[in-house]
Amino acid sequence: MDDDIRLHAKVFQEILIRWGGVFRDLMASYASGNVLRNKRGQSLPFYSKYEDISSLGTDVFTQNISRGREARWPEYCFPPFGMIGEFINFAEKSKAWCVVVIPETNATWLHLAGIARGAVICLAERGQQGKLLKFRNNAMRTFSSKYPTIAIGLDYR
Repeated sequence: MDDDIRLHAKVFQEILIRWGGVFRDLMASYASGNVLRNKRGQSLPFYSKYEDISSLGTDVFTQNISRGREARWPEYCFPPFGMIGEFINFAEKSKAWCVVVIPETNATWLHLAGIARGAVICLAERGQQGKLLKFRNNAMRTFSSKYPTIAIGLDYR
């Protein structure tokens, strides 16, 4: 779970407000306790990287995440740093509509994301405490990133 960084619940609410909601979480797990909740407090449907009886399935890269124009809300994904490029490529090939949480860097994948870029909101400034959480010492602890963290709407439909 070393790569398991997530948003504080109050920060996730900013995404729900901006996009009106999200359809499902593409990378979550009850095992790691990171299943998000919608505006009504209900757990979001999710895909897990681990076998999980309460998930929609395992491994988002084997799932159909295509969304049509009639979709009300986008998918949500906060991929591990090392999987960001792979996820953005997958979203493009899948013709997905999703909100992706990523660090704002000069990485190649940020330029790839710019092609389908919609709305962007800053969720955490560089080094800001209390917005991001990471599992350390058997508990979720505040985490500060060396990069600003943004939510970017990607629409490849």
